[in-house]
Amino acid sequence: MLKNGATELLFTSDDVGYTKRYPIKLDGVLKTINFQHSARNSLTQLQEFQPDKPIMVTEYWSGWFDHWGEKHHVLNTERKMINEVKDILDMGASINFYMFH
Repeated sequence: MLKNGATELLFTSDDVGYTKRYPIKLDGVLKTINFQHSARNSLTQLQEFQPDKPIMVTEYWSGWFDHWGEKHHVLNTERKMINEVKDILDMGASINFYMFH
């Protein structure tokens, strides 16, 4: 992409486990993280991996998807989600709500 003139920010979006299994650092590429819970733990590990870069949650999963005709998934209470988002913001991270509705 860079050879073709892309100048935008490039980033990855992986979970903590993947980041630990494949600790690859690419010049000019920001590693970001996705998760549903354990914000402080996940973001602390991301900070340890790249201490000189901003931290960002590219996919904060507020729930989980359902399949038509199957049981509805309910994973987080409103209070738990509010606390997770507060932890993310308290750590100075940016956040994207993935499929939030």
